[in-house]
Amino acid sequence: RVQCVDWCTDPQKPSLFAVGLADRRVVLQDYTNDKLKKEFCPKQQRQCNAVAWNPFFHNLCAAGLEKVRSEHSCLVWDVESIGTVVLAVTASK
Repeated sequence: RVQCVDWCTDPQKPSLFAVGLADRRVVLQDYTNDKLKKEFCPKQQRQCNAVAWNPFFHNLCAAGLEKVRSEHSCLVWDVESIGTVVLAVTASK
């Protein structure tokens, strides 16, 4: 189930978008074809509530996950790498 969508901010990739799903995955999709570009799957079993592209560094995409205890709730990926999390943030009260 789709939770959220954000278009890529890179003017060289106007058809690329990120989709956050209820089953925790973030997928990169190109609307000009049906092929899945990439899939990121956080180890936490929580739904993705928000996705956002960095407006200046077009290779960075962030996902906001449902908050649980002290686990990370925001993950940032470099989508041009193998899918490594480049930043993980835990929200505080």
